[in-house]
Amino acid sequence: MKQEVERKLFGHRGTAGFTLIEIMLVVVIIGILATVATVAVKGKSKSASIAATRMTIRAVCLAVDGFEVNCGVYPNSLDELINNPGNSTWQGPYLKGKGVPMDAWGKPLQYSRSDDDYKVWADGPDGRIESQ
Repeated sequence: MKQEVERKLFGHRGTAGFTLIEIMLVVVIIGILATVATVAVKGKSKSASIAATRMTIRAVCLAVDGFEVNCGVYPNSLDELINNPGNSTWQGPYLKGKGVPMDAWGKPLQYSRSDDDYKVWADGPDGRIESQ
């Protein structure tokens, strides 16, 4: 009697569980989803690094402009934003930290100047990221 009730409630014993094909199908679907998620996150990480580098460049440009307002000339190097080059009107440091900021990939920012202009840039993974 007990076996008959169990058979009616739980069905035939041979049909319980998952088949190998069903398990393999689930594993393949999870693999596809993991691949899509990894690619999406990797792409966002790169764009976030580029955006962070752009913000760092903007902050350095503001510091260069502050240096120029106080000293009357653009600095010869980004190091002069942190260490007084011997200018009596220097009111820095214009940047926080012990050294020149790095880009998101751990490389120092690049700087060049002329008498009336300057450029700050980073050598990004796919090319040059410049100040606007």
